[in-house]
Amino acid sequence: PMADGGEGTMESLVDATEGKLYTVEVTAPLGNKIEAKFGVLGDGVTAVIEMAEASGLNLVKRDERDPLVTTTYGTGELIKSALDIGAKRLVIGLGGSATNDGGAGMLQALGVSLKDKNRNELKFGGG
Repeated sequence: PMADGGEGTMESLVDATEGKLYTVEVTAPLGNKIEAKFGVLGDGVTAVIEMAEASGLNLVKRDERDPLVTTTYGTGELIKSALDIGAKRLVIGLGGSATNDGGAGMLQALGVSLKDKNRNELKFGGG
């Protein structure tokens, strides 16, 4: 299979290896709850996650797009879900993102505490 890392990558790889898709509830770029998918390849240990599923530009209305407030938290929730079912390797497609938070939201979803110079917890978003 061939894919560019954006939308369609996960399904291409899962289909080609006779893997399985999972659907979970995650946090969308603006903080609302949505359902998103991740896949596990046929080897049973490699998870494939597309950032666009949980943190994608397509999930934010055009007039609400602001990379300073959108988050990758939902992508972190997909990662956590994959790890919780036993994934040992992760393939993460980064195409189609609605955010510029540098992965901070993903880390927060995985339990990392991010603080500013005054030791205040960082809020969601890239700003």
